[in-house]
Amino acid sequence: MLLLGLFCSCSNRPYHAVPGKELPGWEEGYLDIHSINTGRGECTFYILPDGTTLLVDAGEFHTGGARHPMVEQKPDTLTRPYKVYSAYIQNVSHSGHIDYALLTHYHMDHMGRLEKDYERAEEGYIKTGMMALYDDCPYRVLVDRSYPDYSFDDSKALKHWKRFVDAKKEKDGMRVEKFDLGSDSQFVLVNNPEKYPDFKVMNYHVNGLVWNDGEVLDCWEGKPVRENGASAGFLLSYGKFDWFTGGDAGDNGKVEKPTARAIGRQIEAMKGHHHMSWHTMTPQMLEILRPQVVVNQSFYAHQPWPETMRNVLTVGMPEGQVRDVFLTNLHDSTYVNEEVTLAKVKAYRGHVVIRVLPGGDSFYVYMLDDSNMEFKVKSVYGPYECN
Repeated sequence: MLLLGLFCSCSNRPYHAVPGKELPGWEEGYLDIHSINTGRGECTFYILPDGTTLLVDAGEFHTGGARHPMVEQKPDTLTRPYKVYSAYIQNVSHSGHIDYALLTHYHMDHMGRLEKDYERAEEGYIKTGMMALYDDCPYRVLVDRSYPDYSFDDSKALKHWKRFVDAKKEKDGMRVEKFDLGSDSQFVLVNNPEKYPDFKVMNYHVNGLVWNDGEVLDCWEGKPVRENGASAGFLLSYGKFDWFTGGDAGDNGKVEKPTARAIGRQIEAMKGHHHMSWHTMTPQMLEILRPQVVVNQSFYAHQPWPETMRNVLTVGMPEGQVRDVFLTNLHDSTYVNEEVTLAKVKAYRGHVVIRVLPGGDSFYVYMLDDSNMEFKVKSVYGPYECN
């Protein structure tokens, strides 16, 4: 159930944010999910209830050679995306490191592109995206979809990734792991886990495989898996609150539908699959998961695709109601002839923050200004009551 949006400027509680002011800092017991916007890569940063931190992806790329019109880069074209991620993370978290970093798959908007003008590390890899962010925010544990076997792809990008992984493992002692399908103990609280027994991260899909209560489903039926479809995805649960994120595995529906069936219940919120491009966020999935909130990170004019958006707004919702959709970006040309659809979008253009209150019974959503590095609150939504 969605309640009326409320906030109080006279309170200093972490969920009482005021437009034009900084978002109140995280406090123990709260769960933060920060979708950081640069317009040139996907990046989500989590502060878990005991202060454990988790990074999922940190893409980076230029505009040169783009096949589709792109949104405006934020905050400007001179600021490297990884520097935005770094500044944002250090603004909301003061631990000096990231406990877990997950790379869902090896595409430039999630890992980083090998631009010629980017600096090269002494170990030979180009500092881009997740490989560049490490210098500012080192990872204690790094997880990707295929470590230590990268023999399936001899691309330059993966060779640079392997150099990075080997260098930080050998020199800094960074622990590296393969995403463990079916595990609920790979991403665990590291500070005070005993205080939050109802917190869990369940690994649901990777490499085209889906975990379904002990059974492994091969969604590609033994055929070669496209990189998007190989993405790692998990369900994060805290009390009644559930958040699902699946990288780009929703591409063409091969993974998102069986994953939704495996989860088998309504959730509170999720990241838009494959930036809500065409053939994603299928009605079959939405009928099962029925999220109250969808957060989408996108870069191109076709993201979100209008037909996809219409499905996300309405499928699985009570008649006459629309789902709350938050977009980090929106290209000016996308909804020129879709004014009615656009009017139904809850908010767009900015960093998007979900803050779950202690115990996981309710949450708020905040849009933050992405036009500079001050990260001030633009608007407040909630509270949302968890199911």
